Amino acid sequence: MTEKLPSVVIVGRPNVGKSSLVNAVLGHERVLVHDLPGTTRDAVDTPLTFRDRAYLLIDTAGIRRKGKVTEALEKLAVVMALKSLERCQVAVLVMDASEGVTAQDAHIAGYANDAGRAVVVAVNKWDLVPPGMVQRADVTGQVHERLPFLEHAPICFTSAVTRLGLRDLFDQVDVVAAEAQKRLQPGEVLATLRHAVERRPMSARGIPLRVQSAQQVAVSPPTFAIRVNLPDSIHFSYERYIINSLRHAHGFAGSPLRLLFRKAVGRGAGRPGRARRRA
Repeated sequence: MTEKLPSVVIVGRPNVGKSSLVNAVLGHERVLVHDLPGTTRDAVDTPLTFRDRAYLLIDTAGIRRKGKVTEALEKLAVVMALKSLERCQVAVLVMDASEGVTAQDAHIAGYANDAGRAVVVAVNKWDLVPPGMVQRADVTGQVHERLPFLEHAPICFTSAVTRLGLRDLFDQVDVVAAEAQKRLQPGEVLATLRHAVERRPMSARGIPLRVQSAQQVAVSPPTFAIRVNLPDSIHFSYERYIINSLRHAHGFAGSPLRLLFRKAVGRGAGRPGRARRRA
């Protein structure tokens, strides 16, 4: 049986250089490149060996704003691009360095995050930015400010023309692919969460939050089932604190984390409540 190759999907707005980046990695023109946005219509699967490691590289159509998607063929191309997110392990979100982070970049990043994919951000066409005009730290800060839900994703600066950053890009792809598959022992998860609650307690109607049990139940994305006495009282901001506590203790670079809050059972369960899923 043939071993399944790690799959990497290239996503982004039209004309940010996705196909050019794919061709630069391959070392030859496998994917059609044109200055006209939207040249790529289908999701193109290409087996690739880069530095003696095998991958399946998926180039996709540029995803436009819904209001600009009028042709039936282009609508189908966008649907296929979104389906590619569902079947990949890592999504490389390509942005244009000369344009900064746009609203459509944020929408596409949201698609990848909702699909639970590990993400690497590629700030492409970096060779076109005049030296000294913009610092990498400034771009990184802008990405984190406008895409706060991707603050866990590594950022690479690339150029399809000069092949700048390609090695770093695939280094980060390998890292986030491995982190998305990482599994923690139940004792590790429980200890981390109880320590987090001790460090920053929360309560509802005078009842303090207690963590009864916690375990990782899935990978890609890493998903944790947590039994607490107040599953319906955990605010989104406190959930973010718990996720950040897990990241601080255990990593999970590039990958979204999912929390499933469930009602504690037996003694100490607290007030009645229902299980719920947190994204």
